[in-house]
Formats: sequence, C-alpha cells, structure tokens
Amino acid sequence: MGKKKKRILLVDGDIVVYQQACLNQHDIQWRNGGETILLTSERAKRACDDYLAYIMKQLKGDWLYVCFGTSDNFRKKLFPKYKGNRKKQKKPQLRYELPQYIEANYKTIKRMMLEGDDVLGIWHTGPFFEDLGETIVVTIDKDLMQIPGKFYNPKRSQQGIRDISEEEADYAFYTQILTGDATDNYKGLPGVGPAKAKKILAEVEGGDPTDVWKAIVEAYEAKGLPEEEALLQARMARILRWEDWDEDKQEVRLWEPM
Repeated sequence: MGKKKKRILLVDGDIVVYQQACLNQHDIQWRNGGETILLTSERAKRACDDYLAYIMKQLKGDWLYVCFGTSDNFRKKLFPKYKGNRKKQKKPQLRYELPQYIEANYKTIKRMMLEGDDVLGIWHTGPFFEDLGETIVVTIDKDLMQIPGKFYNPKRSQQGIRDISEEEADYAFYTQILTGDATDNYKGLPGVGPAKAKKILAEVEGGDPTDVWKAIVEAYEAKGLPEEEALLQARMARILRWEDWDEDKQEVRLWEPM
C-alpha cells in the first residue's frame, strides 16, 4: 500500500480577514456629528484562529495555507476603473492588522500584483504540492468555480467537497466574460445576464475553445463592440491558473484565446 497523500487546504485569507474585520468594528455616530470607532482586535484574532481550526477539523486537513492578495493587482493596470466603485465604501480598519497576525502564526502565500483569488487558482493548479497530496480551495467566492479541482464553500457545507472538472471551470470563465461582475466594476457584455450567457454558450456546447471564443466575439460584435473589448473583459474575468503565471519572473501571462 502506498503512502497516504496529505490533504492541503488553501484558504481564502482576504475573505476571512474582511469578515472578521467588519464583525469586530463598531461605529458609534454621535448627535453632534462625531464618530467613535471601537475595535475588538483580540476577539477578531481569536475568531480567525477558531475559523481556521474549524476548517482543518471539518475537512480533516493535514496542512493549511492562507492565501492573500495585494491591493495593487494587475487588473487595475489593464482597466483603471477596476473595482473603482468601491472607493466610497468605508473599509474596516482591522483589515491591516489581521493579515499581519495570520502571517505571523500560519503558513501563508502572497504574491505582489495578484488578488487572493489568483493566488488560490495558481497554487491549486500548479505543481507545488503534487508530490505531497491533494489541494482543496476553501472560499465562499463563486469566482473560484473557474478553477478545476476540489472546492469547498463553508457557507454551503451541505454540498461537501466538490470536484470541479476542467470543462465546468472553463464554462464558468466563459460565462463571466459575457456577464461581467458589477461588484468588481467590469461590465462584460451589456444586457447579458446568466440566462442569456447560457443561451450563447449552448450553441457551441462541446465545441473546442476556438469555437467558444468565436461565439463570444460574435456576441460582442452584435452589440457593436470589437474583439479587443471581449479580450479585455476576459482578462478582467480570468482567475489565474498555473499556466497564467510565471513564478520565476513573478509576472502574469495575460490570457490569450486559442
């Protein structure tokens, strides 16, 4: 009998931090217009510990890595308005302290110019752990459905660990090119939601990537938009995989249609 492979959990650190930073900040508005901000940082740190311990126990993990992104991600250079709709939102102050705590107490992975989603996607599909065991992405972010492999959503624990095929992951990516993401401030194809995207992709279901890209470009052109706009939206939507990243040069390989 061969040696049992380890179960390696790749946890979305950005979401863990944001959730606990919000839950442990209390803003008090006074009648005179003043404001007092109460931060319970120690409780937030304990909550992070409890959550990570719970995930390890729930999934019977052997190792755990918390993945973080950086604010200066590459998409903003491609499209300066990326996430520009978030500027007016008040951000929790503990979002700076909690990552430092986690980095000091857990194994973490972070790369400049990448978002946490990209770090998860690259390390999940790359060769880093292939001789050691299987990786499981742990996040509530539906964007990670673009990444083939094992996936666990703590908010949908009844679904258990899902195994996303490459075909399912690619379909999620193609859908995102068409629908965009209002939360991240890139529009996709105007007037196209999930239902219309499904209809467009159904016409090339089972086709090779060239046929799919052609259908997407034709849908854009039908709205008076050039292929260059479809490509920009694709690069906004794409959650990076191993082939999209040069670890030696620390550079993104921008997605190109086949």
